Amino acid sequence: MSTAALLRLTGRWAVRAFALIGNVAILAALSITVLDVCLRWARGTGVAGAVEITEVTLVVLVFASLSIAETYGRNPTTSILTSRLPSRATHSARALTLGLSIVLLVLLVIATARTGLHSFETREYRFGIVQVPIWPAKVIIPVAWLALAVQLISQFINTVRSLRNAEVAAVSTDETLL
Repeated sequence: MSTAALLRLTGRWAVRAFALIGNVAILAALSITVLDVCLRWARGTGVAGAVEITEVTLVVLVFASLSIAETYGRNPTTSILTSRLPSRATHSARALTLGLSIVLLVLLVIATARTGLHSFETREYRFGIVQVPIWPAKVIIPVAWLALAVQLISQFINTVRSLRNAEVAAVSTDETLL
């Protein structure tokens, strides 16, 4: 199995896992909010710690959604610029931006992994009406960055291959004109 195929397989697995995590997070956030509103209406008091729980759940939801958004092409791109460039320049610009994004993501993984590990080891929680554990949210952040980096590495490999194929096609076209 090639490296690109392994990265695609890993990326698909990660996207499915994060889709499940994201769906559970949104279901939890919505359920807590609805329950809180219903209890406030019926009894005058809501769910203790609903805001704190929802805050942590939203962090999980947002970071779990990053790789899903990339899979479906929903993350911001430079297509407004690159769509007007020739094919070779488009692939070059795409490879450059993917490379820079990968470097940034690796730095983010390193920085947030330290914080997440420390939070996990100390079982960090948020002070509020109730003590809500925030270490799961801090642990998912570097994992989500890593999943996104794996996807971008796969895209980078494909873009470099496309760039090479475009160069080969350009050379062969030039040779036929001679």
